Amino acid sequence: SSAAFTDTTKFQEETSLILKGEEALESWDVEEAEKILKGLKVEMGGEPRVLLFAAKVKFYRGDYQAALDLVRRARERGYAGGDSANLSGIITRTEEAARGFIVKESPHFRLRVKPGKDEILRDYALDALEKAYTRIGEDLGYFPKEKVLDEIYPDLESFIKISTLSGKDIETSGTVAICKFARINILTPRALLRGYPWLDTLSHEYVHYVLNRKTRGTVPIWLHEGIAKYEESRWRKEKPGELTPSSQTILAKALKKGSIISFEKMHPSLAKLDSAEQAQLAFAEVSTAVEYILDKWGRDTLHDLLQNLTKGKTEAQACVSALKLTCQEFFTSWRRWAMGRSFKEIPSLKALPLRFRKGRGSVDAKQAERDELKEVPSDAARKHLRLGDLLRDRNRIDAAIVEYQKATKKGVLSPVAFNKLALAFMLNRDLDSALGPLMRARELFPDFVTTYVHLGQIYLERKDYDRSMENFIFANSLNPFDPRIHASLATIYKEKGMTDAQACEEHIYGLLR
Repeated sequence: SSAAFTDTTKFQEETSLILKGEEALESWDVEEAEKILKGLKVEMGGEPRVLLFAAKVKFYRGDYQAALDLVRRARERGYAGGDSANLSGIITRTEEAARGFIVKESPHFRLRVKPGKDEILRDYALDALEKAYTRIGEDLGYFPKEKVLDEIYPDLESFIKISTLSGKDIETSGTVAICKFARINILTPRALLRGYPWLDTLSHEYVHYVLNRKTRGTVPIWLHEGIAKYEESRWRKEKPGELTPSSQTILAKALKKGSIISFEKMHPSLAKLDSAEQAQLAFAEVSTAVEYILDKWGRDTLHDLLQNLTKGKTEAQACVSALKLTCQEFFTSWRRWAMGRSFKEIPSLKALPLRFRKGRGSVDAKQAERDELKEVPSDAARKHLRLGDLLRDRNRIDAAIVEYQKATKKGVLSPVAFNKLALAFMLNRDLDSALGPLMRARELFPDFVTTYVHLGQIYLERKDYDRSMENFIFANSLNPFDPRIHASLATIYKEKGMTDAQACEEHIYGLLR
């Protein structure tokens, strides 16, 4: 009958549109998916598969409640496919975790946070992201037209809910951010006991976003992570890509021992590797692989490689076309180049683990100090540090210094030990002696926030306001929830006559109290 023919034609048209819409979502082209959705004219009692597609579009757009309602309607209308159950699960978890978030926008970003202390992150985050938009856009030749959605989650529990990773994956690999479903999600630095380089991490995830949009999701994981790692500090540096001493050490050791991780093993995610050390090695490998491409062939060749992948060439075809090498030849060539770089290996140097805060309550300072001692990789050094702490608490500072010096002379490289020694010198008003261990800590462990707080305090005491401000600002980029940082910056701004900046910092300090 004509009615049956019409129904069949409508079904085929809807199927074709849904397939096109799904392809658009796969490449994070949410705008195109929304145009297709308008053509489908979703009604309250519409086709279940159309409702499910509408739910996906709303989810990618970040409207979790509307997405959840559409999934429920699809299931009520009889849709019982696996997609429905899986989609319902991730949408439900995300809606619960992000419920009540508030939004602040900049020209190119929408940032959501939980009301309260995390609100102070918004201006810092949007400033860094706007700088990343310009500089990374110039490097990769892509500027998203849509506003990019970023969300900062307030605790590990909520981050696990939305991540699609297991808690074990996250804690093993040290994953604190993901870029998925056309948005960026990171964990607040407040959820870690001493923060982390969260602004660089935001920038890292933004690189992933740009690559997905530019290439429609065709870049292999090693190149994706390599470009993101290499470019992550580009928002604040002219020349990014510098490896930390611990990353240089782990890469140098792996090159020497022949224990390099193959690029194939990194698939599907570095978060799935066996340990945080494996993830660190993988990041060092892929970041230097990108550096190698830029050093040997130049940025135009990197663009050609990405363009080949965008046009549908396989990884093997793209490498041969752009680099004139097979993938294996490139891997071998990079390894030979890396060995020639003579990355500095520092015996016994290891990266510090990220220390996640358990629960949502405050942390006892003394307990945190005791826990931190567990990271010192020497029983003998830990004994000297514990004794030094006891002596310091009893105001026997000279005796405490002796014990701390014994700990640092055990061949142990620990920012905890260096900072304890420096603090004892500071309590003794010997600021010159305090600088030595702090400079060593900053050189070897550039992400240890306490080092920058102590350096800032020393330079503030000496009225060297520029150096003090530099160290406090960097400390703030790691852990903006330490009131000492904001109080000190307010003092510096006042001394320098920077009244607007001072007012801003005093406002932030007020929020933290």
